Amino acid sequence: MSANVALSDTFDTWRTRTNTLLTYTQAIGGKESLKVANTTVDSTSNTTGSIITSGGAAIKKTVYVGDNLNVQGNTVISKDATVNGNTTIGSASADIVTINGTLSSSIVPTADVTSATLGSATKRFGALYVNGVVGDTTTGSLQIPAGTTAQRAGETGSIRYNSTLSRFEGNTGTNFESLAVGSQDQDGDTKITLENSADEDVIRMFTGNSSTASTERLNISIGGNVAIGTGATAGDAKLQVSGTANVSGTVTLGNQLLATGNVKATGAYVNAQTTSFITLKTPTTTIDSNNTIITGNLVVQGTRTFIDTSTQVSKDKTLVLGAGSDVFSNSSFTAANPTVITSKKNGSTTAHGLSSTNKIVVLRTDDATNIPAEAIYTATVISSTTFSIPVDMSGESAGTLDFAGPQTDAGVDDAGIIVPGTTVHKLTWDDADDSWNFTDPLDVAGNVYLSGDVKVGNNRILASDGGATIVMDTSDNVTVGNDLTVGGTLEVDGNIIKASDGGSTITMDTSDNVTIAGNVTVGGNIIKASDGGSTITMDTSDNVTIGGTLEIDGNIIKASDGGSTITLDTSDNVTIGNDITVGGNVIRASDGGSTITMDTSDNVTLVGLLTTPTLKVTTGAGADKLLKSDADGDLSYVDFGVYNSSGTRLGP
Repeated sequence: MSANVALSDTFDTWRTRTNTLLTYTQAIGGKESLKVANTTVDSTSNTTGSIITSGGAAIKKTVYVGDNLNVQGNTVISKDATVNGNTTIGSASADIVTINGTLSSSIVPTADVTSATLGSATKRFGALYVNGVVGDTTTGSLQIPAGTTAQRAGETGSIRYNSTLSRFEGNTGTNFESLAVGSQDQDGDTKITLENSADEDVIRMFTGNSSTASTERLNISIGGNVAIGTGATAGDAKLQVSGTANVSGTVTLGNQLLATGNVKATGAYVNAQTTSFITLKTPTTTIDSNNTIITGNLVVQGTRTFIDTSTQVSKDKTLVLGAGSDVFSNSSFTAANPTVITSKKNGSTTAHGLSSTNKIVVLRTDDATNIPAEAIYTATVISSTTFSIPVDMSGESAGTLDFAGPQTDAGVDDAGIIVPGTTVHKLTWDDADDSWNFTDPLDVAGNVYLSGDVKVGNNRILASDGGATIVMDTSDNVTVGNDLTVGGTLEVDGNIIKASDGGSTITMDTSDNVTIAGNVTVGGNIIKASDGGSTITMDTSDNVTIGGTLEIDGNIIKASDGGSTITLDTSDNVTIGNDITVGGNVIRASDGGSTITMDTSDNVTLVGLLTTPTLKVTTGAGADKLLKSDADGDLSYVDFGVYNSSGTRLGP
């Protein structure tokens, strides 16, 4: 090492400088600063500059570089590094920057750099994790991953654009769901909003042709009420429609339908089902379907009900006419004695307008056993909306009924059926006469059963040909135009059937005795029973045949002179008043066999055995004689006495 010494230096100065230089070359080092007088401006390589060393440089203290620092090899900084001023990392796109540590500060550009990107189309980061806002405050946009449904990928919570479904969607961990909660079209005139004011909680749907001409078409309130139509607002009704509602399919209602515009249903079946009421406040309601089904009761409250059909079929067994001015439907009744009724219309409690002693008619009831329909009851008014009827429902279930009233006879005058033809044909009730009035003849093809009286105004009943079959007069006389045939019971109040001359031909009494004044002639010779059997058959020889059993209540069959010819008793004994003559000379058994046969010589033949506990012969043999039978069965008379087996008389 060499040292430059100025000529003006003293020896002592030279000595000091030289010793210092020598010290720097020793292992212990020097205590003074090393100053180099070379003023070369910059070092441009590892061989230029004021200080050049071929080996490394070890510096224990802080190094201050007053200008640029160029390092051709790798730089390792073991501790914190602070870089002031502009910093450039890398000189080409191929340079790689590796950050093993973490960032503790924001990364902010010097200004809006719209051309700068984080990653590229071919060089993309795997994930972006932020805790805060990712946004753009200018006219730019945030582009998120896009792809088809088949290309779905990502962790739970990731979002993407589905190009197949044309929608934004998010990964819930199990599937991808749409992110479209509130949306609008490109120009903003057709849209869905979730609130118009702070925390309104109303979903609104708008359509229009510009952002300034957007019109609200539907809104759903926080309570779930839905309003459809321009200007409609969801109020208390679950569904409110302003305008025409066309339904081509099935509409099932669980509660009330309120429509203020026209309602038109056009399905093959219109099935209106509701647990409450359907209210249509429309000028005209049209139901255009092949079949309309109303599963509950139908109450029509108007002045006219017009049915324009060729045929009307009703399953109802009862037609109630003139049921008062008002019908109260689904009125509740109590389980009490007396039953209390709360009058209702359309589900709302309504004043009934009844006074005590007014009558009501029940049209429908939940309990048809205890409160039958089509029944009239006298009301006892409790309040303007309640009244009682004299029915004991204690211990029964409460329910609902439909009623109408008040009911008066004057109120149902002229109620009935009217058929307008060339003339008016009517079947109506006349309150003044307390009767039904027919304006036309009544043609009945079957039987007519009357529980009351029949009054004939002109005193004539005509046959089909117009003949006066039955003529009556004001003296209660009846004239039958020709023969009278009675198929069933004929009851005669006066107990006398008279002949044309006024004679009492047949007389009856209350003991069911019949007296016929003259002869009885049976044209067919047969008197039949109720089943058509020939009970009594007569012929022209005056013979009488009785088809079955002959029962005589008085137990006596009398002869023409009144004598008791045959007398019977309850022990089945028969007493004949005089001789018995058998015309055919044969008395037969029950099987038809000739049990006893007689001839004109007064001989009697018995076909079978004659069994008797005692046989007594009082004629033909004299006294003390008996009949004896031999081995051949022949009988002979013998003297009275005791005989042995051989026939020898042993004693008297």
